[in-house]
Amino acid sequence: MNFFDDRSQDRVVDEFLVMRCQMGDKTALSALITKWQPPFMRYASVITRDPTLAADVVQEAWIKIIRSLPRLREPLKFPAWSYRIINHQCMDALRAIRPTAPEREQPDTSAVRELEAKEQVWGILEQLSPEHRSVLALHYLQGFDVKEIAGIVQKPQGTIKSRLFNAREKFRLMLETAPEHNK
Repeated sequence: MNFFDDRSQDRVVDEFLVMRCQMGDKTALSALITKWQPPFMRYASVITRDPTLAADVVQEAWIKIIRSLPRLREPLKFPAWSYRIINHQCMDALRAIRPTAPEREQPDTSAVRELEAKEQVWGILEQLSPEHRSVLALHYLQGFDVKEIAGIVQKPQGTIKSRLFNAREKFRLMLETAPEHNK
């Protein structure tokens, strides 16, 4: 009989790895990085819309995570705590490049019609603000609930609920008006 679901087991493993890291276990640190690098990269890529920038952001975030890990009082909260660091790094990176970033051209209509459903979703996500992309990615891609997201982005739960609602609405409207959807 299994008393824990897969998510509970993952959290227990994370807590164990974090505690081992806090005691200086380099093997545990390696395991933690191996486990969390892919989801961190996916999240940062969604937010920054640039794989190279995402890699830089995640690398900088890992430095902060590793340096701060000994002070993490509740190892069970590692996922939300680490995503908060990743989120801050993403937003800082976007603010740093915003003034010099060239205006993105909108894709032409014929190219959009050829997009597959998955590419269309990513295209719509790219058009949303970083704040809206962030809450959608944390909720739907990473599986965090409203309370956890509020802790990660350090905003009230009501703000997160509002952002999720608005992001879903914008996403829905963009999807409905996308050429591929109207075929």
